Amino acid sequence: MSTNLENTQHHLKRPGSPLKKRKAAWQKMMQDLKTVKILRLSLGVTIAMSVAFAINWPLAMLTPVFTVIFLSLPMPRPSFQQGFKNMMETLLGLTIGVLFALLLLPYPFVYVLMIGLALFYT
Repeated sequence: MSTNLENTQHHLKRPGSPLKKRKAAWQKMMQDLKTVKILRLSLGVTIAMSVAFAINWPLAMLTPVFTVIFLSLPMPRPSFQQGFKNMMETLLGLTIGVLFALLLLPYPFVYVLMIGLALFYT
């Protein structure tokens, strides 16, 4: 008597098995650049929205906008150094923004002027 595992292995060895057909169709689909871009965009927006709602972000409605802009640009994959540099620059900008908010928010006129200067400087 054969077990389920043996039946599955025998099923995979047949030339016209549905699993082999699905695998071949998936590989063929991944060769089409347009399909890859569509999958990348749809899965990227879905994952970003899921994370935004999971952490209960108050501005979650902006997530698809920024995600679509970021994923639709025709940019090459960044290297590790480029990604690290981008992360550090983002962290620096966040730190400067928090310092501005903590130090200058009690003085609204000065705060607006400094933020304006900082935005135009960068």
